[in-house]
Amino acid sequence: MLKKLQGKCDLFIHNRQEMQKGFTWDYPAVKGLSAMLCTVCGQKVDINYIRTCRKMLRQELAGTGYVEGQALISAATLLALSKDSVRRFQHMMRLYNMFVHSGFQASVYTLMIALNIAEYKDESQYEAIVERAADTYEKLMHNEWFAKLDLQQAYKEVCAVSFAEMDSEAYFEKTRKCYSILEEVLPTWGSIYVVTDALLINSSNAEKKCRYVIDIYNKLRQAGYEFREDFEYSVLGVLALVCDSTDQAVEDVITVCRYLESRSEFNQFNMQRDQYLTYAAMLVEAQYIEDIELGQYISEFVGDVFVTMNISIIINMVENASSNI
Repeated sequence: MLKKLQGKCDLFIHNRQEMQKGFTWDYPAVKGLSAMLCTVCGQKVDINYIRTCRKMLRQELAGTGYVEGQALISAATLLALSKDSVRRFQHMMRLYNMFVHSGFQASVYTLMIALNIAEYKDESQYEAIVERAADTYEKLMHNEWFAKLDLQQAYKEVCAVSFAEMDSEAYFEKTRKCYSILEEVLPTWGSIYVVTDALLINSSNAEKKCRYVIDIYNKLRQAGYEFREDFEYSVLGVLALVCDSTDQAVEDVITVCRYLESRSEFNQFNMQRDQYLTYAAMLVEAQYIEDIELGQYISEFVGDVFVTMNISIIINMVENASSNI
């Protein structure tokens, strides 16, 4: 294993242990996800600041109809990692309220959408983004093919925001092509959705990357590694998006997975193999993204792909409270 990738693994293990100490009674899944978000940014967990951000969110959300769930820690972690947390918090709440008033759910995934937009979009664009998203959502719901997909409400809203960022007709056509390719192999509409949502971050290359997804998926299965939950497939989409060689990607993921499994301090969390696999894939793709020469675009690219995964994971954690990832 490359030394820098092992360094990421060690930082993640440290962050996961710190999250366990700092949020003992909170949901295991959100502690792992928050630890990963900090690791991706190359930072050690700051428990006190995450608590401060969660307190701010609780106070501000109290009058909006939002019902707090465990996943709020993930939103607090993203806020804590921001270069200007106060500004991002103010802009996030403005966007969140705009989305809720336009018909979106008062939920943690709407909050995550607002957080991402607040980080990467100019304030002057907010109104137009929300209007396009609401309009696109209505169009999607009246599209016969899309409306019959067995997707959770939150996925449909996230999809509407993604579609609104581009020419919706062209984007929609690419989505259908991805679905038609992936449904040959992936087991559920949910798994196909989270993969497609990641791939369409770079829509010009999406169909080629669908083939990468299938290749990685099959090679991992042949080696005895399989995802179990729909949301875990989101990391498969990101891995395909950022890798150059599927063989190398599979080798790196398996190497990291075995390394995590070998660390006794990590085994205390009683995880299944698919959970190790999910974390391993996230660490590998984080290293790949770091290695990509994208200049100023790199920060937005990292934000998009990891917030995409974050939303997918949070939605499923809320729906499936037994998850222990």
